[in-house]
Amino acid sequence: MKKPLLTLLLIFITICTYAQLVIDEKSFRQISKDEAETANNGALDMGDLTALITGKKYDDNGILCALLKIRIEKISKTDIEKLEFHTDAAIQIVEKKPLAGEMWVHITGKETDLVISHPSFGKSNKVALRLEGGKTYEIRLTNGETADLTFISRPAGAAIYLDSDYKGKTSDSGLSVLKVPYGEHKVRAELDKEIREKTIEITEASARSISFVMISSKTFTFTSVPTGATLYVDGEKVGITPVNIELSLEYHKIEARSDTESDALEKNFADVNESTFKLNVSKKKLVDIEANIHGARIELDGEYIGDTPFAGEIAYGTHLLRVTSGGQTVEKAITVSASNSSFIVKIPKPKAEYSTGWHPNEMKVSPIGIGMGFTYKRWIEEWPGNPADKYGFWVDGESPDKILPGIQLGLRVEPHLFWGVCLNSGLYWNAYWKGHTYDDDSFTRFIDHTVYVPLHLEYRIQLARNFCIFAFGGLGLDYGFSARKDYFETKDSEERYDKENMYNTDWWSYVDAGLTQKYKRFNYATEYGGGLNIKGIQLSITFSKGIPDLSDNPDSYSLKQNKMVFTLSFDASSK
Repeated sequence: MKKPLLTLLLIFITICTYAQLVIDEKSFRQISKDEAETANNGALDMGDLTALITGKKYDDNGILCALLKIRIEKISKTDIEKLEFHTDAAIQIVEKKPLAGEMWVHITGKETDLVISHPSFGKSNKVALRLEGGKTYEIRLTNGETADLTFISRPAGAAIYLDSDYKGKTSDSGLSVLKVPYGEHKVRAELDKEIREKTIEITEASARSISFVMISSKTFTFTSVPTGATLYVDGEKVGITPVNIELSLEYHKIEARSDTESDALEKNFADVNESTFKLNVSKKKLVDIEANIHGARIELDGEYIGDTPFAGEIAYGTHLLRVTSGGQTVEKAITVSASNSSFIVKIPKPKAEYSTGWHPNEMKVSPIGIGMGFTYKRWIEEWPGNPADKYGFWVDGESPDKILPGIQLGLRVEPHLFWGVCLNSGLYWNAYWKGHTYDDDSFTRFIDHTVYVPLHLEYRIQLARNFCIFAFGGLGLDYGFSARKDYFETKDSEERYDKENMYNTDWWSYVDAGLTQKYKRFNYATEYGGGLNIKGIQLSITFSKGIPDLSDNPDSYSLKQNKMVFTLSFDASSK
């Protein structure tokens, strides 16, 4: 029983002490003169051959050296420089030349055993070299050391590929990949449509955590006053101002530091439009800025810093101060120095809240509003030799209806053009309804749907900051969609007949005269009106006089349409 246990213990000790550095004895060979001469022409991959032309070297005993090229795999150049060579007692290492991925050694040209060691990787296996002075040889050294790596992505969930091999997806705590050999590797992270690639080199001193930012990025420029400040992003040093930095489009803290001063900004870079930011690391001083008006807006060198009264740090030097209140602005240069830290600005009293006239800083016109109102229209019918007859829809000898009432809903479009002149337009739906009872108790009902578009020029007079009056004039366009007439014997009886659509359809006739009457769909009219606006609530009245003759028999009579509209609208946006 003891013998198997001892055997297992020996195997365990052997595995634990297995050399990480391995010299491949089978790779040992002599490099011929012909190979060396043709290598630079692409015949062989010989690496850096500059060591071949350094001339002959001799050891302290006058023995001609051999030149040994060691191809080194999975060891960084820094670690290559730490390699030590152990040979027989009579053998000397005359010169070592470490390069990336290889080392050239001038060694006594005699047979010897060779062991290569590293402070961290340990000793290699022992190999026997048969060397002859004046000749060049090659052998390969491999590092079997491995490292455990952690891959982190922000956000989590990225697929990780190491040298094209899929290793898994990152979690909130990352993805652990064990026993990754030393040397150079290619890493790729994929999340949705975002792909990030890195080339890493695992060495004794290299990081064991590799991070990927899978959020879209953009290059930003950071400057400072004065220049030459050290810039930090989320606490990590990234350069000296001015500097261009590619940042992920998320929240970052940016800080610029000089020897004595610092300045910082914090923002979500996904929400910014600008690409250049300036930080001030000049010496600062606590400064007071006051004005004769409380709450005036303060801008310093074109940037808003607060309202009066203001107390805050401002850099030494000369600045342009701009203070605004009630449409009045005062600009002045101020100089912050050791003896100058308090500034008072006197702003002229703002123009009266109820002054007349047009003031650019006070004009408030909302380009879009939601409107609703009441509308009335009637027809003017005129026969030769008879006075004009005005009615809403029905006409009889005893009780003519003078108007046809309706409602109006729609969108008001009212952009400000210049100096109080606006365009008054929009798109509205009108619905008219009216019933009429005749002497015999029969009842008729009329329903009309139209679309209305005003085209007006408007002039506004601002009487106060939130109050103005206006007048307008122009054209109004009406297009009829449907007009329906229903007839009932009495109000409570069933419908006797109806006219589904009376536009462009004979709906009424003078039997004796042999005439018919049609409703034409399209009407345009001259319009004028006015109103007032109080804090975004607008009330207006519009008068409309029809232009075209809507009669289908103009030789016998004329028919025109007039309207009047009361509109209440609410601002949906501000300017």
